[in-house]
Amino acid sequence: MNQQEEKIKALIYCVKCLCGRLKENINFMEVCGTHTVAIHRAGIKQILCQKTRLISGPGCPVCVTPNELVDKAVWYALQPKTVVATFGDMFKVPGSDSSLAEAQLKGGRIQLVYSPLEAVSLAERHPDHRIIFLGIGFETTAPLIAYAVLSARQANLHNFMVLSGHKTVPEALEKIASNPLLNLHGLILPGHVSCIIGRKPYDFLARQHGIPGVISGFEPVEILESLCLLFKQIMEGRCQIEVQYRRAVPEEGNLQALG
Repeated sequence: MNQQEEKIKALIYCVKCLCGRLKENINFMEVCGTHTVAIHRAGIKQILCQKTRLISGPGCPVCVTPNELVDKAVWYALQPKTVVATFGDMFKVPGSDSSLAEAQLKGGRIQLVYSPLEAVSLAERHPDHRIIFLGIGFETTAPLIAYAVLSARQANLHNFMVLSGHKTVPEALEKIASNPLLNLHGLILPGHVSCIIGRKPYDFLARQHGIPGVISGFEPVEILESLCLLFKQIMEGRCQIEVQYRRAVPEEGNLQALG
């Protein structure tokens, strides 16, 4: 057995022991969709005792994009001399009546891109067309899209636009934490977003709502360690925001991206 396997075995033992010491039922939530997939693939829910419920949170920004925003993108795509540029994950997302994929079949102009900078290049090549980039994301994608806007300005492009559907994770968590029906006792907080915003924006969860949290990496061993940290906080009567994903998440976040 190698060192990694020994660590996983020890963490599984830790989770099971701490689960067994619970005196009442508790609800944890993993906020990020990547965590949800990792938990499912690793079978982590099967390790938890019946007193622990692991709830899946809002997941990815695409999952919580309202129909109205998709409807706007579809409408723009069907207008003359207009191209909607989008990441591939929004292409088949349905709106009220249609998706961008269906709009394309009706003659709408949609361009799939891997980066908003590709949309800026598209605007340069087609000055007689409006290029509307569909900006969907959390704090992780916002800096790059902001950079694309600055690049378009520097290139004096007046035909590059952004249809923004950005959301902030702390704002979403405020809604979740304020919902008494969820009765949350702890949160596994997203690693990717926290690389941008850092730890401090989550302090309100512990301070105002009494919900502890752990910013977690995405490997099974990291999620198991995060669960152990949450259980220990509950057992010790503590309530704070801890960082398991220390190799990637600075306390103050990415100041260049935030600036």
